Amino acid sequence: MNELAGLWIPIVVSSLAVLGASCVVHVFIAQRLRNWKTLPEEDATVEQLQKSGTGPGFYVFPGTQNRASGASEESRLHRMESGPWGTVNIRAGQPSIGKALVQSLTFCLVTSILVAYLGTLALSPGDDFSRVFQVIGTAGILAYAFGGIPNAIWLGLDFRSAVLDVVDGIFCGLITGAVFGILWPN
Repeated sequence: MNELAGLWIPIVVSSLAVLGASCVVHVFIAQRLRNWKTLPEEDATVEQLQKSGTGPGFYVFPGTQNRASGASEESRLHRMESGPWGTVNIRAGQPSIGKALVQSLTFCLVTSILVAYLGTLALSPGDDFSRVFQVIGTAGILAYAFGGIPNAIWLGLDFRSAVLDVVDGIFCGLITGAVFGILWPN
């Protein structure tokens, strides 16, 4: 644990660097804007959601409640075959940038702590930049790049979004590896 405590500077710096780079990529480069689509007849759809009392949550359609609601097997099968299929995430209120930044920083800190722990197992004090970059960068890429792929597969996210998530994750992992490589103790 003492070795891990000695890595608090690269843990914090890499977390801040990843968060900062991620903000630059998402806000200023805005590659993701093309992935977000507007619902046709958005006003009518939102009005219907409000009228129905749809609360915050993650919804799938066609829903599994069709069987429980007493719908005939024929109508349920027709709905399953006719589509569309989808998911909708309803938030409780307007998203908070501040809250999202704190949660993202927390995620980056936890990731950097775990990557640092792995580094204490695989590396020694005084290892050179390239060795630290190789080990920590690989662990960072694994941590940041591939976690979203199961959601892309199971929730049907478009291919472009999934690829951009992986590219962003590789970028974040390389930043993590570089910061640890530079700040690794002698």
